[in-house]
Amino acid sequence: MPLRLSFSAELTALLTFFSLLGAAQSCLGIENPAVKYCLVLGYQYIGTADSSGNAQGYCRLPDNSLVEAWAFFQGMTGQQYSYCASKGLRTETRTRAHPQGFTTRRAVCIADENLPGMKAGTELDLLDLLQSKGKEFIQLSPRQAPLNAVSPKSEQFNEIPARMLIETFDWRDQDQHSYIGPVRDQGACGDCYAFGAAAAAETAYNIRHHRYDENTVDFSESFIAWCLGAYGPYSEHFSGCNGADYEYAELDALTREGVTLELNFPYTEEDPGSCTHNNDPVHIFSGWGRIPPNDTAGIKKAIMKYGALDAAIFAPADFIFYSGGLYSDGQTECPDGAWTETNHAVALVGWGKDAVTGEYWILRNSWGVGWGENGYMKIAMKAARVACATAFLQYTPPAYFPPIPALYLLRKK
Repeated sequence: MPLRLSFSAELTALLTFFSLLGAAQSCLGIENPAVKYCLVLGYQYIGTADSSGNAQGYCRLPDNSLVEAWAFFQGMTGQQYSYCASKGLRTETRTRAHPQGFTTRRAVCIADENLPGMKAGTELDLLDLLQSKGKEFIQLSPRQAPLNAVSPKSEQFNEIPARMLIETFDWRDQDQHSYIGPVRDQGACGDCYAFGAAAAAETAYNIRHHRYDENTVDFSESFIAWCLGAYGPYSEHFSGCNGADYEYAELDALTREGVTLELNFPYTEEDPGSCTHNNDPVHIFSGWGRIPPNDTAGIKKAIMKYGALDAAIFAPADFIFYSGGLYSDGQTECPDGAWTETNHAVALVGWGKDAVTGEYWILRNSWGVGWGENGYMKIAMKAARVACATAFLQYTPPAYFPPIPALYLLRKK
């Protein structure tokens, strides 16, 4: 039998779910929506990894079957146990091809018979239904800078002349090697900031030590979230699953306190109550900095020089339900500079160019491989405010870098 809940109880739970997708005021930190959906409906979420180490997530339904979490959230499987089914509605998936050149995939609830307040044939998008009740599916709080705040550490990148920037670049494919580790899954925890910081740290480290493919380093996101944040010296800036502010303090923390390996402190969404890993060995980074807002050439140069960038974005519904193509929207300006409103943190690992839709960044999310294009997105250069707040980590001073693949490729041209 399908799970059936009262309308008020289920609506309250789902409204809580979508309000939790946004972080607290002045913070960014969207949870993995597919994981949260599974848990809110009372089901078990099981995180695993494929043969390459990429994170995959499954929802265990009442009949004990396992369904891929994003496919379930998008209405593609397990329909009899969906939110729609709990309301006596049928679930279908709607795939939309957007004129900008990308596709989205999301679930709708359909009434096959007359129901109280709903005629047969009525089709409702779950998120639209929730919005009609006066709740945004994501709580968007303005970026609020501290009093007398200044944009932290912006740096111009002149080491690589703009004329030498190549048309496409991807840290997943340098001389047929990947300097990027597997796709991660933050689960039902608003610590995307830790995953953005860890991605930047890992690639900076991998480049410096020529570690690639199965030998890439894996730093502990939980150490960042709990030991440096919630129970550490940076708790006023970022804290466990409660998101982070907009000062990129997590990057500053890696230059002062360092980060340990995932092996020492495996990922946990549960509040540990304290940090018991303060004596674990750590890797300390030598510097960090921002790229000026909307400086696409500077972002490219920083990616080539330092590796993946930690980037803050503004993620609307179409971003969440992105399933392929080159994502684009109208959120291209940075009216408040480095303090322009954002709500999620990701990593930029390269760029490319589409003959029809133009240039794009290669964005790495932390919602598992079930999201987007196997955990990645092609995003237009200024869409979702992706170019407003980007930052890099430096593992050693540039003067001591050995030749790295990106600069080596430039010298060969």
